[in-house]
Amino acid sequence: MKRGFSKGFVSGILVAALTAGLGVSALAAARTIPVEDNIRVTINGAEFTPKNEQGKEVPLFSYNGTTYAPVRAICEAAGMKVDYDSATYTAVLTTQEQYLASNASAAGYITADEAKEIALQHAGVQAADAVFVKAGLDWDDGRVEYEVEFYAGTTEYDYDIDASTGAVLSYDLDWDDFSLNLSGTGSSGSAASTGYISADKAKEIALSHAGVSASDATFVKAKLDWDDGRMEYEVEFYANSTEYDYEIDASSGAVRAWDSEWKGSTSSSSVAADNNLITEAKAKEIALAKAPSGVTVVKCELDFDDGRWVYEIEMRSGRTEYDCEINASTGTVIDWDVDYD
Repeated sequence: MKRGFSKGFVSGILVAALTAGLGVSALAAARTIPVEDNIRVTINGAEFTPKNEQGKEVPLFSYNGTTYAPVRAICEAAGMKVDYDSATYTAVLTTQEQYLASNASAAGYITADEAKEIALQHAGVQAADAVFVKAGLDWDDGRVEYEVEFYAGTTEYDYDIDASTGAVLSYDLDWDDFSLNLSGTGSSGSAASTGYISADKAKEIALSHAGVSASDATFVKAKLDWDDGRMEYEVEFYANSTEYDYEIDASSGAVRAWDSEWKGSTSSSSVAADNNLITEAKAKEIALAKAPSGVTVVKCELDFDDGRWVYEIEMRSGRTEYDCEINASTGTVIDWDVDYD
């Protein structure tokens, strides 16, 4: 069943039902009431689970035979335009057809159905396999566009489509079923059955690249995600007071991007001595020698970044700021920047 389709509403405390899910509050009396929860809604056979604006799922509920649900989430899923008049505490619901008919400037807009068709064609998804959550008009960056959101399989698709030309302005895909993240056994829905490496393999690749043993690492995340047209693992772990972040191609196992940052509380002088680095005083001397006279060092920090120790130094003179990055092993200035306030 599908999960996590949209946003916003209330549970447990009965408030004005039309404002629930609109992200606003009304001057309504509140009281504690007994409700029936575990209420379910389906759209075209797929389970619809609204969320609040923070993305947290909130269950629907029934009170005295009436089911209460968020206006915005339900109506946008049905293709309606939703606005809220805070002065009169009124939810203003308009069908796409009525909105287009009443707006002279909308005469040349494509319809919501055409926007859906464009999104499906771009995504390579059949209409029979898609469950639409939203296909509504919106004004953004000086133009009117359709915001189209739908699910197919275990993937969520979000599209912005120009309402005048039908051009795809932007799109995003999110893998919405993370049960396969730690699987590599070849069972139904597993990483192996999709041709992707397992999360354990992605962790192994990240550890090998970082030169860290598994016994020294504490993993925070090993998540399969869709980015830039391909599936990848986002891997994050800590080892020896350092945070490591990796992006690993889920098909080939190639390291696409990585970053490391020292998070330790040990003094920089101790770290420098243990790793045969130049001292903080020496790093400051190198930075000041490159800067004009009259410059004062206001910050000097030792950091581990992109696999090497560096000193990050900030200096000022009047309204001019100098930023310097020095390789802590060699004393080489690897970055220099000047800004004028």
